[in-house]
Amino acid sequence: LNFGIRGFALFLWSHRRNDIDRLLGLPAFALSPHEEAHFGLPSGMTISSLHTMAKTARKTREKTKDGGQGGKEIQVELTAIPGISLSDWCDWKTAFPRTSASRGLTNMDKTRLKALQLELVEAECHMQIVAMYNEGRITLREDQPGGSPDRRDVESAVFHLVEAARQDLPEALLALARLASGRPHEDFLPQVLGAPELLPTCLALLAHAASLQSAAAMGALAGLVLDGDVDSGGGSEELRVASLQLEAYAEESLEAMKKKSERLEAKAQRTIGTEEDEEDEDEDDDDEDEEDLENEHHCLRGHTFGWEDHGWTPHTALIRAADIWGAEILSQEEGSQARAAS
Repeated sequence: LNFGIRGFALFLWSHRRNDIDRLLGLPAFALSPHEEAHFGLPSGMTISSLHTMAKTARKTREKTKDGGQGGKEIQVELTAIPGISLSDWCDWKTAFPRTSASRGLTNMDKTRLKALQLELVEAECHMQIVAMYNEGRITLREDQPGGSPDRRDVESAVFHLVEAARQDLPEALLALARLASGRPHEDFLPQVLGAPELLPTCLALLAHAASLQSAAAMGALAGLVLDGDVDSGGGSEELRVASLQLEAYAEESLEAMKKKSERLEAKAQRTIGTEEDEEDEDEDDDDEDEEDLENEHHCLRGHTFGWEDHGWTPHTALIRAADIWGAEILSQEEGSQARAAS
């Protein structure tokens, strides 16, 4: 059986480092203080049975929500969770956005990207554990998974989220930024509360995600700065950073549209002139490819956690960026004239 990233995540979550691991020099997988104190898999339970139990638990959790017994019974302050630190993200002005088009992918770049994807396997396992806690698939409670999470579950989920973000997983950066922002996140760890003092951390997380080619982060960061939702200083430096984010968002979005159009065109070309039975075979192959893709990545891959609702489109972003640069040039000219006059 191949459970992909979920199987890896379940093993790493349930395994406790032992003498054999140390003897072999195997690296330790980070676990929360609550998980370290919790025993691993019960005797006789396999990853396969744990996987089945996790699938059943999600259905139980959904029934509980439908029955009105779910929700956020507890509240956990992000700044008070033991074992985590958000100090890695403090300066949002120094991380510059990076777009797919600007990379100019060479064969060497593609090799590096493939290596990066392998390096992110551990981060993806952390993110998968976060998702399973959020869905009620796993728990540190003594009873079976499926009910509402307790404080240990929520704090452990955030611990793994921070670990994934520290390893530069874009979805983890976006998710952690959402928790820190204090904005609604009813579908993702709603028990966690942000704080006003974490707004600079939110901006820094978005800036870092933007440097990893997240268009949602680019647009959201620019919007937060320009709308005055955060105390960003409002100076020319902040405006320049916002304009760079807007330009990058427009470029990345247009590049994504172009790639999507090319994929649709290629798919249409493949279907032209094919027989009906061949089309059925292609559909079966596509289904298998989708299943393989699900196994290769965590289940929250591609999620932007509400940051995509920033209101920009490529053309409005470019117009706003042009306005900012125009005002900057005018200000510089006025300053030069004033110095010349004096």
